[in-house]
Amino acid sequence: MSYRAEPLQVYLRGGRGSFEGTVQVRYQGVYGTVCDDDWDLDDAHVVCHTLGYPRASAYYTNATFGEGTGEIIMDNVNCTGSESNIAFCQHNGYLSHNCEHRQDAGVTCDGIVNAYLRDGSSSREGRVEVYYQGSRGTVCDDGFGMTDAHVVCRMLGNTFAESFSCCAAFGQGTGDILLDNLQCTGDEVTIGHCMQNPFATRICGHSEDVGVTCIKLPVRLVDGASANEGRVEVNYQGSWGTICNDSWDIKDATVVCRMLGYTGVSSAMVRFGEATGDIILDNVGCYGSETHIAQCTHGGYEIHNCEHSEDVGVICSGKAELKVRLADGPDESQGRVELFYFGSWGTVCSSNWTPLDSEVVCRMLGFVGAIAYSTNAAYGRGTGEVILRWPRCSGKESNLLECDRYFDLGHTYCGHTSDLGVSCLKMDDLRVRLVGGRSENEGRVEILYLGTWGTVCDDNWGQNDANVVCRMLGYERAENFSCCAAFGLGSGPIVLDEVECEGTEPNIGHCRRSDYETHDCDHSEDVGVLCIENGNCCLNT
Repeated sequence: MSYRAEPLQVYLRGGRGSFEGTVQVRYQGVYGTVCDDDWDLDDAHVVCHTLGYPRASAYYTNATFGEGTGEIIMDNVNCTGSESNIAFCQHNGYLSHNCEHRQDAGVTCDGIVNAYLRDGSSSREGRVEVYYQGSRGTVCDDGFGMTDAHVVCRMLGNTFAESFSCCAAFGQGTGDILLDNLQCTGDEVTIGHCMQNPFATRICGHSEDVGVTCIKLPVRLVDGASANEGRVEVNYQGSWGTICNDSWDIKDATVVCRMLGYTGVSSAMVRFGEATGDIILDNVGCYGSETHIAQCTHGGYEIHNCEHSEDVGVICSGKAELKVRLADGPDESQGRVELFYFGSWGTVCSSNWTPLDSEVVCRMLGFVGAIAYSTNAAYGRGTGEVILRWPRCSGKESNLLECDRYFDLGHTYCGHTSDLGVSCLKMDDLRVRLVGGRSENEGRVEILYLGTWGTVCDDNWGQNDANVVCRMLGYERAENFSCCAAFGLGSGPIVLDEVECEGTEPNIGHCRRSDYETHDCDHSEDVGVLCIENGNCCLNT
């Protein structure tokens, strides 16, 4: 076990724009600066990565952008350059420094971090425009392909690109032509991370401005008796509508059910009542292997010869699966939350998120519980759809799909600057002893943590928790447990609080609980147990 860091919110102040300035971080609710001792380009790269930029072009010492105010939060920062947040770099410890604000560190970030679509008929299409260090410009169509278009669309929160266009199909832009000969692999967070000609290269005119058409088409089932059945509805440009049953078959239904996490289809053609609103798709033709219904052929969005009496419905089979992973954290237990749904990986919006929601995410990943969550893309920005917002979990669910969502999946009104991160509590094998009893099978429960013995608070402590402790010590089970420092007040830290064991765990470190030394207790709440002597004593002391 070792100390773990939570990501810090990072800001730049005093420069020519949001791409440069004095580095400010937010620690325990207070903004402060970073001292320039040992500050270098690797440290600057990490700051810029967190803010969504591909790289830093320069680092600064001696308060180049002006002296900050408040505390000096960090000193002697030593990053490798690969960290997703400055909190994961080596440093002296928070608020430990020998500096003044005249030594505040600064950076200039380089590359494209934001893109926009202009002059299309809707928000999902248009001429690609990007911003570079405060200037707006366009992208040349030389070498531009579908892979590049996918990266543009996914950085804008869409699932993928439907098409791209050359030759200023959405009109000619103004300003500089900032990118040319893009060579994206498809995995990049932004087009600023793709290989490209230098910004200084100017071999294009605005008659070559590139455009893209993106698609984000969330799917839901409505008016069924259970979650796996219902009328198929898709969200097109902000409104829910239906699919006409012309040419609809089992292959089309398979794609819809796969998008929703189901393994198969029980029935491909079922009626679940007539909807209102638009009919979005007609004459859908899937092979059945597609990951998204937008990859299937169809007659065009909102082009049909149908009425709502032809609205299609399906019954999916199997149990819905929502895959989850944590990305860009320092280890497997923390990072940006990403979900696989609608056929691809996307992110989660941090708006309205609660610790109870984090508990469900961590449980899905096999961890004991949640420690904290972070907002504003503290682990760096993700890509693709922002799939989930405001799940309203009770904390007891085994899957986010079981929570009482306020927003439909895929319909969140969030961008990647609001991407959520969580930090989960790992299972640890802890050592335990009993102290202060009249015999070795009873006493105050103490835990060894980071070389020091400490106690357990009695909040939520019950028989199952006591049983786990007693079995750790070689006993059959607990005969009784006590609150309120019945075996005397302990000393040292209060290591555990809010312990909730199922009773079958082999070690108390595998039970749900608060993070180490996180509590609202004093030693008058130290817990004790009385174990039944039916085994070897003290195997774990």
